[in-house]
Amino acid sequence: MIISLNDIADAVAKLVGAAGVLIAGLGLRNTARVRQEDLRWRKATAAHDILDEIHDHPFASEAVTIIDCHLGGHTYDAPEKMAHCEGLTLDRAFEALRASGGGEPWARYVYRCFDWFFYYLDRIGYHRNKGFLETEDVAGPLAPYATLLSSNLEQIEQLLDEHHYSHVRGLLGAVHDANRSASSLSTA
Repeated sequence: MIISLNDIADAVAKLVGAAGVLIAGLGLRNTARVRQEDLRWRKATAAHDILDEIHDHPFASEAVTIIDCHLGGHTYDAPEKMAHCEGLTLDRAFEALRASGGGEPWARYVYRCFDWFFYYLDRIGYHRNKGFLETEDVAGPLAPYATLLSSNLEQIEQLLDEHHYSHVRGLLGAVHDANRSASSLSTA
């Protein structure tokens, strides 16, 4: 059998074509991986940004401080501008939430602080439900708050319902569950 120059050229063209398809497939796979990593980074950044907003907001950050004081075993004293809010316990804060922001100036202040805090938690829950961020990106920082608030839902439900914060309960449960499973994995 005689191999012609056309046969050799045809075989080389087929090999080059196959190599081109292989290289293109590897390139597509690499591009998909990079895009997936970029999306993951964007989700983590979105979670970080919303958590930063909580700490940057003058009222939401005070709700965090009220809870931190309770977790630390001491009472909360508001900044100087809110002089009527001294020696606040978490039970008194829950009292203010049940009063829907009415009554004494300190109760209105506490209600406003928690209203803003739950507003941000609701946004986090919404973004989580839409797939814009992952629970694991907020579970660590929100863990102590989720644990405390999940065990006191009856104290905050009125505020959540009044303001239609429909994503907070689900977020608190998801964060609580994520931390429980993460801690069981670390002890295993």
